[in-house]
Amino acid sequence: MKLFLHNALILFAETTKYSFLYLLSYTMEAFEKLNEIQNLFSGLMENSPESGKNYMGLIESVSKSTAIPQKYKELIYIALSLSTKCEWCLSYHLKLAVESGVTEKELEEVSLIALLMAGTPALMESIKMKKFYSEIVEGKM
Repeated sequence: MKLFLHNALILFAETTKYSFLYLLSYTMEAFEKLNEIQNLFSGLMENSPESGKNYMGLIESVSKSTAIPQKYKELIYIALSLSTKCEWCLSYHLKLAVESGVTEKELEEVSLIALLMAGTPALMESIKMKKFYSEIVEGKM
């Protein structure tokens, strides 16, 4: 599992702005993140049982395999985790993805999809930037 996670992070480093050393330090933290998630949810259930129960019910409901097989759901979760830079989410869903049979090749593709969806929107914002620039220059604000 550690080697698989390590290889996935190398690939992500190659396709994003993150340095390999940054991501290598993350590899060592992956299992620590899983423990932090467990502690967070245990605390939620202890301190706010009704909210915790409702939230866990939502997670279970959404996570149930119906039209989308679990393996594909995990790939979606991973793409979103990469896009939102949620290390805890990435650790958790990588673990579940491996258990669901996700391959390294599939993770490579998901990393590229995340790159497009997280990077391309910033480029698309340049359309708005150009429009605002024109308005400011023409209006001499």
